[in-house]
Amino acid sequence: MKPITTPFAFSLLLAIALAAAPLLRAADTDAPSDAQQAVDSSKPDSTQTRIQKTGRSVSVETKKRNRLNKLKSQVNLTPEQENKIVPVIDKYVDQTTAIKTDSSLDPTAKKAQLKALRTQYNTDINRVLTPEQQDQWKAAKTANFHKTKPATTAADTPKGS
Repeated sequence: MKPITTPFAFSLLLAIALAAAPLLRAADTDAPSDAQQAVDSSKPDSTQTRIQKTGRSVSVETKKRNRLNKLKSQVNLTPEQENKIVPVIDKYVDQTTAIKTDSSLDPTAKKAQLKALRTQYNTDINRVLTPEQQDQWKAAKTANFHKTKPATTAADTPKGS
């Protein structure tokens, strides 16, 4: 084979290599090594499960930790309350993940199961909280709900005839 000596050929080869680099990196990260697969297979399913949302994946363990941290900041949990709430959060996140990833359920069934699960979760959490903390948690959830919902203005409401 003849070596590449012309500037045009070198530039063409360089352009191809640069264009292919992202594809090669993606192939490396998508296919785990045999050693990584062996480590992953020893983990429980709940830690392997990832849900795609807005182009990023969040591990189940991260969701659990975030949910606990958010609740702690909203109602100032005691260590005893935290110990009682951790299993409730673990169960809730694991079950919601299972429902969301269950391809045998239609969207209506998923929505109904998630709503029932959320109601049970709220009941279980409220059993651990004091009445004052329950009020704080309710207020925080309401504030978060209104923060994520777009505000309707007079211009958005339909006019009657």
